[in-house]
Amino acid sequence: MKTLIRAIVSITPVALLVGLLLCVAAIRQVWIPGLHPAKAAALINAAPEFNRYAALVSVARVDRLKGSMASVSYGVFTFRYLNSPVDAAPIKANADFRYWGGSWHLNQLDYGCPADCRIVNVRNER
Repeated sequence: MKTLIRAIVSITPVALLVGLLLCVAAIRQVWIPGLHPAKAAALINAAPEFNRYAALVSVARVDRLKGSMASVSYGVFTFRYLNSPVDAAPIKANADFRYWGGSWHLNQLDYGCPADCRIVNVRNER
């Protein structure tokens, strides 16, 4: 009986450590960081589907969905076409961001909605 108790006592710290490491790994896998407006601006500016024709003016806000949709964020921003007059009013737009592979990615842009809605799908390699 004493040998059994010694075996259990010697295995218990190892089992606890392994269990703790597995919990930390699972939480790290599930945890998704927020998307800061500056990072959203960088993602928009980096998309060729956007930067070929437009210049970002500002990102007003980024809102993240909750629960099972936590890997989705929506942004509101303004831009100008590259060939617009300098005094042209900025155009309001929306951005759809998705989190995968350990980072945020720009998925889609839309502007002119609802009257003349333009949707721009952004190519991402998965």
